[in-house]
Amino acid sequence: MKDEKYVKTEVGNRIAAARKHLGLTQKEIANLLETEQTIISRVESGNLRVSEDYEILLHSKGISIDWIVSGEGEMVRNQKSELKAELDEIIRNINSFRGKL
Repeated sequence: MKDEKYVKTEVGNRIAAARKHLGLTQKEIANLLETEQTIISRVESGNLRVSEDYEILLHSKGISIDWIVSGEGEMVRNQKSELKAELDEIIRNINSFRGKL
């Protein structure tokens, strides 16, 4: 089993890769999150746990949180397939509701 420091370092490396993929600097991310650049540096180096706000920001930019956390799958979410799944669920709910009328 991997130790906690190794996991934090791997997550930090993936966060740094995602930030670079988005073409953003640590300072730009810090400004978006209203924090200091040193905090972003500590997260990316595995010395500080990633905040929920940072995860939400990355997710809003199309980055897969599953990939950040586990390294599995693709870095960039397939937003079209996610949207299709959401629309399919909405249609199922509408049809179910119609059946109850």
